[in-house]
Amino acid sequence: NVIPNTISKVVSLCLEEEFVDAMTMYYDSKLPAFIEKLFCETNPIPVKFMMHTMGLYGNHVMRLPMDELSASKEKDVTCALNELLKVESTIV
Repeated sequence: NVIPNTISKVVSLCLEEEFVDAMTMYYDSKLPAFIEKLFCETNPIPVKFMMHTMGLYGNHVMRLPMDELSASKEKDVTCALNELLKVESTIV
């Protein structure tokens, strides 16, 4: 999981039946845009790119049949990741 704190907090709020707070956090943290970028290409290519960008995935060489994330999508994926990492770092 690229953003475990954010996902965990949204799920915890739902389990506590704090649905308005969960929905607010979901949209305020820009999770929909992030999730869209996770699936902009065949899974797990965007996830591996994000993990490599975060320094969590050292070897960024893909095995066939996977390929690198398209250069045209790298900027969008990186922007979505950076937006959510701002939120992720504030959640304890």
